[in-house]
This record gives sequence, structure tokens and C-alpha cells, in this order.
Amino acid sequence: MEAVNKLKVFISYSSRSTRDKVTASEIKSRLEAHGLDVFLAHRDICSGDIWQKTMLIALDSCDIFMPIMTKSIRKSEWANQEMGFAYALREKKRFIPIKDGQNPQCMIGKYEALECSYEKGTNKIDYDKTVSIIIKDLIKGKNGQRYASVLKKMWTIDLSKSKWFTDTRPIYDLLRVFDKFTQDEIVAILKVARENPQVGPYGGSPRFFKEILEKSEPPIPSQTKKQIIKEIESMIHP
Repeated sequence: MEAVNKLKVFISYSSRSTRDKVTASEIKSRLEAHGLDVFLAHRDICSGDIWQKTMLIALDSCDIFMPIMTKSIRKSEWANQEMGFAYALREKKRFIPIKDGQNPQCMIGKYEALECSYEKGTNKIDYDKTVSIIIKDLIKGKNGQRYASVLKKMWTIDLSKSKWFTDTRPIYDLLRVFDKFTQDEIVAILKVARENPQVGPYGGSPRFFKEILEKSEPPIPSQTKKQIIKEIESMIHP
């Protein structure tokens, strides 16, 4: 299966705030688990690096600029410089501000923020839900169709590498996020199911394929869908 260039994300945050640093780290880890390439200064700048140069290269090359909007970031001189640099390149970037108590202001004030999801009755961030919201937003809006295509290819590759049924289920759940699949995308996933014994024979495969076959554009003929489901069901061990 051909290699796919990962989507690059630059997370901007206040390094002086412990909460901001933790939030940025938790979001980075989860986005990377979803196959994205995420730059975070305190995790990705090594000793001996010229840090300003490293950050500017990461800013210039990123697809998505993601500032963590808090009261602390407003006081961060470097984070504000990052926002200014990213804004100067706004025509080729997607801005996804993450709101944790602070709306985007000044030059990025026109961009709608995604609010963090919190555990009920607290200000403690539910990182899994927050990243799920980010992924769903990512495949909509500016460049959403291109990002969706890249993510589907990446997650299909991940599916081909499944070593256990427990690897397959969460990837199916990721792929369920999409509203549409091209016939070529479905063929690629079906090929993985036929070739990887940890995918096709998984008990949840028939239901998953029924779902994505209904999302095909253009539509797949009913008889063909029935044949595919019958094939998948035949792979499951009794």
C-alpha cells in the first residue's frame, strides 16, 4: 500500500502554564495516535537545536495551526508571535483554535474556536472527547475533503497492520466518522479485509461494511453490496 504524507499540526500554547502544557501534550498524544504529525515545542525541540529556527520551520510546513486558547496564552510573547507568523500564511493553513476559557482574539479572532469537552461538573478536560471533536471538525470546512481523503488512506494503512482483533475495532470506529466513501476507498478497505486475518474474520466486520457500503458515492448496486457482505460473513470463524 502506497505511503501517505501525514497531516501536520502545530500546537501553540503558553509554556509558562502547567495546565496549558499538559493540555497541549495530551492533545498531541491523541492526535498522533490518530495518525497525525504533531509539533509541540517542549516535546519536539532537542538539546542543541536552534529552537527559533526549528519552530519557524514547523510553523511554515504545518497544515493546521492549533492554538490552545487560555488566559495564559494572551500573556505569552512567543505564542503571540507564532499566531502572527501563522496568520501571515493563513491562505495555506487551517486554523483550529481550541478554547479552554478564552476566545480567539485580535488577528485570529475571526476564526471559530472548538471548545474543550469537560468532565461533568468540573473544569477538567475530557481529552478523548475533545480530540474526537477536533477530528470531526477537521474533515469539514476549509480543506476538509482533502484532509478526509488523507485520513482515510492513513487509517486504511493502519488497518492493514492490525495484529489482533482488538486493533481492528478502534480503526473501524475512526473510519465511521466519515459521511462518504468513494468506491476506490471501499475497494482498498475490502482488500485489507481479504488479506489480513485480523480484519475480515473480526466479528464486527459485517456490520462495519454494511455501514460504509451505504455511504458509497456513487452508490454501489444492491446486488454487489449483498455479495460483499456475504463474502465478509464467510470469513468469520464459526
